[in-house]
Amino acid sequence: MTTPRLSHQITDPNDPKEEIGRMYSRYPDGEPEVPSITTLIAMKNAKMEWWRGLCAGKEAVAGAERIATALSSLEGHARMEKERAITDWIDKSAVRDMNIASKRGDIIHDYAEKLCRHMLGESFDIPTERETAMNDLHVADPNLAYESANGYLSSVESFLKDFEVKPVTAEGTVWNHEVGYAGTNDLLCYINDKLTLLDWKTKKKIKDPNSRWYKPSIRDTIAIQLEAAQHGDEKFDEDKGEWVEWEGTNAEEQLGVAIGPNGYEAIRVIRKPDTWEMVKALKQVWDWSFPNNDHIVGTPVTDPSQL
Repeated sequence: MTTPRLSHQITDPNDPKEEIGRMYSRYPDGEPEVPSITTLIAMKNAKMEWWRGLCAGKEAVAGAERIATALSSLEGHARMEKERAITDWIDKSAVRDMNIASKRGDIIHDYAEKLCRHMLGESFDIPTERETAMNDLHVADPNLAYESANGYLSSVESFLKDFEVKPVTAEGTVWNHEVGYAGTNDLLCYINDKLTLLDWKTKKKIKDPNSRWYKPSIRDTIAIQLEAAQHGDEKFDEDKGEWVEWEGTNAEEQLGVAIGPNGYEAIRVIRKPDTWEMVKALKQVWDWSFPNNDHIVGTPVTDPSQL
């Protein structure tokens, strides 16, 4: 995915190692003013402890024999040092997995964007872009099989063809003044003559809907993401360098499209009034938490008389 020109990755000023998320400025090189839509959604489950624990557990199980071998001949301080290194490696498994997934998702988003912009008349050489995407996927994840990399790109192509998608805007940055946020919508398009807001999601695998273990490929937070995008007041025109009317406000449908190496799954989002209320509530959580959390003030209390 092309990095939005107006976006900024922000860290906590009190702890530079702690990322707050992404914020947007009104113009290129401007100061960040409002949080991104995805950053607001992250407030719903900010730390993802459950997922980190799952990744660490999988890493430990997968490497159990190697870990046992590495520790078998060590004793005392040397063993403690090795255990500490192994624990740190396992602890960071979620970060490694997330980085690979993020890079893979960006590459697939970027290819989807270029396909749509090509459909809008921009001069992208699609065979060259496809080859580049394949190479980039291999660099991002050397363990990804050729068939899987090709499958991801083919899934995007198949969806656009099967649904006869007619793009209007690809990767449009929108701004909401009422609540105070911005974000970049993946695609505004016509499907079946209906103006549709669409968001791409990449998955390791699309599950068989007839399986007893089936779960939709897209989480319910996509409803928050698309509702926030639909409530944008303006869209940033990259060519003019100015804010213009956002056509997505009038979208009739919202659609989440999961892209996997084995196909795609398109899920229609049902709009509900409480989804917009959730967007506003998450912004309140953000305002309370970042970027200047000054709710704890004063000095440590060492004696009841200080209360």
